[in-house]
Amino acid sequence: MADLILKDIFRTSVISSLLICFLLLFKLTIFRIFNKSFNYYIWLIVIVKLLFPFSYFTYTISDSKFQYKPILNGVDYSNTVLIIYLTIVILLATYRLRKYLSFKSLAIDLSYDIENVEINNLYNDLLKELNIKKHIKLKYTYEINTPSFFGLFDNYIFLPPHNYNLDELYWILKHELVHYKSKDLYIRYLVLFLKCVYFFNPFVYILDRIIYHNCELHCDETVLKSCSLANIKSYANTILDSIERNSIGSNNYTTGLHRKSNFEKRVYNMFKIKTRKGILVALLLCLLSLVTYLKLDYLSSSSSNYLFPKKAPIETRSNSKAEFYTEVEVN
Repeated sequence: MADLILKDIFRTSVISSLLICFLLLFKLTIFRIFNKSFNYYIWLIVIVKLLFPFSYFTYTISDSKFQYKPILNGVDYSNTVLIIYLTIVILLATYRLRKYLSFKSLAIDLSYDIENVEINNLYNDLLKELNIKKHIKLKYTYEINTPSFFGLFDNYIFLPPHNYNLDELYWILKHELVHYKSKDLYIRYLVLFLKCVYFFNPFVYILDRIIYHNCELHCDETVLKSCSLANIKSYANTILDSIERNSIGSNNYTTGLHRKSNFEKRVYNMFKIKTRKGILVALLLCLLSLVTYLKLDYLSSSSSNYLFPKKAPIETRSNSKAEFYTEVEVN
């Protein structure tokens, strides 16, 4: 059992790494004609594969030349390796959870309500504009240096205590609310969990950076949909000002404007909004990804004879018994 679990995890890690390489290649070529929503959500194929590492279909191939030889000559270390692996995964997951709870406690304890009427009216108007009915708490907090959306169950938008004007707040709050509508924080937490499970695979860390970057590009595109050139410039300046105020660095548990890297590319994409959705391509790639759940089981003819030995025909054995009983009766 332990051997099968380790094989499936290793197999999934290898296949997912190949998927990441292929999608990166397509991203630099074919995917450039599609919008940012496609380029963001297409990575869910890799996430789903990593979340479900086990094979569900087995295809048996018979090959007389194939011979299986145990590498360790009967010595099985799979149970020990599995215990060590699970221990590391549990320790990493526990560390991530403690960091999350610690940040949550500090952020909430050091937060306070925003009493400005104009800001609250602007926020309520945005909730209606985006058709958001859930109560998302808007608070100031000293724990962050940049506006952020946070919360797995109870959702918050945290703002650092700063003298924002209403135009800046409009773009900042809309940006964070779009993160909520797109469920970006849940995707973020899934990737953090996968980094614990596949800690040995460097491609998972590359996947983390790719998804983070594409998440922000997708959010920018959604916020600026049907906006004028003047609005795009205002939004870009607001994002730049928010990033420049950030001195803490990236935060793994919120969606916010933490990273200065690739900001020039973000600004370029703000003015190059594409409309092609690529739904058919996404469906085709999802169907092709189902092949990764197919496991080939090689079975040699010699091993099949060993597993399924030939038996004497039933009729022959029954005839011999009949002759024996006949001879007994005659005698």
